[in-house]
Amino acid sequence: MPRPQEEESSQPDAAQRPSEAGAAPRFGGTESQGPLPPPPPNFLEIARSEQTVIIRVIGLGNMKVAMGLMDFTTEMLKSGYTQFIFELSGCKGLDSTFMGAMVGLAAAAQEDGGRAAVVNASTDTAELLQIVGADKFLKLAGPYRMEDIETERLEAPPPSAERRLELVKKAHENLVVIDKRNEARFGAFLRQLSNELAK
Repeated sequence: MPRPQEEESSQPDAAQRPSEAGAAPRFGGTESQGPLPPPPPNFLEIARSEQTVIIRVIGLGNMKVAMGLMDFTTEMLKSGYTQFIFELSGCKGLDSTFMGAMVGLAAAAQEDGGRAAVVNASTDTAELLQIVGADKFLKLAGPYRMEDIETERLEAPPPSAERRLELVKKAHENLVVIDKRNEARFGAFLRQLSNELAK
């Protein structure tokens, strides 16, 4: 059974473990083996139509990708978009920050009379969303053909260190609000973030 991953450092720009970042582990090979290939990129592609925004996750939906998601969707909500679709056919996994960002968006969309849905999630990814209770706000809609939709890559400037901590904290607070069992999973991490922000 997949388990939701909590960020291990209060510094959100810290390097991820190889398994999280999609990179092969290094075992101290010789020079003759050559350099290891770089990890595959993780990013978002978006498309907009009328009141709907489609968000396609490529690679890992992780903490770094979530930063751009949170700022982008905040602007979309202000601009009057109310329907959001996460297209996950190219998604290799989600971490807790990204899932918290998804929940925050879904809750905000509901307040404006809209909703957020997930399509084309793998079985493991759908189970992760259910474990943290995200399915209470996100409709898990199953398979849906979206190959012909034209998207553009979301380019977002990196936030400041303080802003990054605030966004990570907010994402995990979203998870605790929707399911009190997440307090046991992320409570210590939230306290660590609060301590960092208080410095």
